[in-house]
Amino acid sequence: MEQRSTLSHTPNRPATSGPPVRRRGPVLFSALVLAAVLAPVTQNFMADPWDGFPLSYFPMFTKPRGETVKLTHPVGIRDDGVEINLPGRLAASGGMNQIRKHIRKTARKGNADELAERIARRIRRSDRPEYASLLEVRIVRSTFEIEGFMGGDHRAVRREVLARHMLDRSGADR
Repeated sequence: MEQRSTLSHTPNRPATSGPPVRRRGPVLFSALVLAAVLAPVTQNFMADPWDGFPLSYFPMFTKPRGETVKLTHPVGIRDDGVEINLPGRLAASGGMNQIRKHIRKTARKGNADELAERIARRIRRSDRPEYASLLEVRIVRSTFEIEGFMGGDHRAVRREVLARHMLDRSGADR
């Protein structure tokens, strides 16, 4: 009985090395996908990196951050003078990042007064007991030290009041 060689060849062709023809397609495809996935890593070494979905080098994790961060948000002032942070859902609907961006954008456009007034109307209509002692709604831009904040110190190092709206419990806000 004649033994056959495992190399793919015919009497008229020389033997070939490498993967059989039927496997070259998947190997080539895998190599291209691997190259596409690894290509964004080169952006880490560029002076002006580009980032895009779905192939990202995640600059949110690699970009150098400052020591402070600014946050525009609503606060309420109680009748005893204590300031409380108000939930963003009083300002807008949606997810946390969507609400945060809406508040920042509204204030940047110069409409913080209208935002404070809208929040005050929602508080006045609310039956939540934690809002019963509120006298004023403010839209503020707070600056926090990141390291301290992550360590538990949630006090702002700087605060700018962008808008104020007094709550009138008789029905008409001022």
